[in-house]
Order: sequence, then C-alpha cells, then structure tokens
Amino acid sequence: MKSISRKQFLLQSALGLGSVMLFSGFDFTSTKTDGDFVIGKTAFGKVRGRRERGMNIFKGIPYGGSVSGDYRFARPAPLEPWKGVRDAIRPRPGWL
Repeated sequence: MKSISRKQFLLQSALGLGSVMLFSGFDFTSTKTDGDFVIGKTAFGKVRGRRERGMNIFKGIPYGGSVSGDYRFARPAPLEPWKGVRDAIRPRPGWL
C-alpha cells in the first residue's frame, strides 16, 4: 500500500467532499442566515436548519416519498417538491 502525504490526503478529502456536495442536489453556496437559522436550497424546495459552532445542520430532510401501501418493500415513491420553507431543525417523528 502506497502512503500519501498529509497534504495529499487533505487535498483528496476536500475534492471528494466538494464533489459530493456538488452532485447531492443541495446548493449551500447561496445559504443565507436568519439569526441562528440558515435557509438551504435543494432541488425539491427550501429547508430551514440551524447554524451551530460554525456548521450548518439540517435534520429530517426526506430523500424519497412514501414507503407505505404499494411502495412497501419497494423503492420509495418519487419525492414531490414542496412550497415554502420546510423545517429541518430536528428529525421528523418516527425517524431514528
């Protein structure tokens, strides 16, 4: 196994994280703050999270639609876009 320098490791980690954020559907480059709250824009609508210790934290953002009924034990239904700003301050009820 080839060892890499700390500088190479940090560069590769930063590039990897940047590509994940770029292709994840989240656009946090345009995040605006509202007191200790932040508003993030996703492909499906806006979400409100918190800013704590210099980090934007969003909890309970859905990644798919319904998983009950016809979608039980199958792929979730497609996620429907929402209007307005969806709270992502705490996990949704029933989520772990």
